[in-house]
Amino acid sequence: MKTCKQVAEMLGAYLCGDLSPEETREVLHHLAECEACRSETAARREALGLVEAETPTTEARERILRNLQADIRAISVHNKTCL
Repeated sequence: MKTCKQVAEMLGAYLCGDLSPEETREVLHHLAECEACRSETAARREALGLVEAETPTTEARERILRNLQADIRAISVHNKTCL
């Protein structure tokens, strides 16, 4: 059985679905027996959900980029006229 330290090192990959089936079984087996690691997993899952909820869509990222580029151009023009 994996130790708490080993499972903690694997949690990110586990939550992202990046573990092999065998590794996933090992983590799940440990989580079934360890309340502390279950709590840590729940906290990380919640944090991951918050990050995913706050990640802008492609459309939003493109709009933000366009706005930033327009702001940079405006600042550049302003700086040239003020010098």
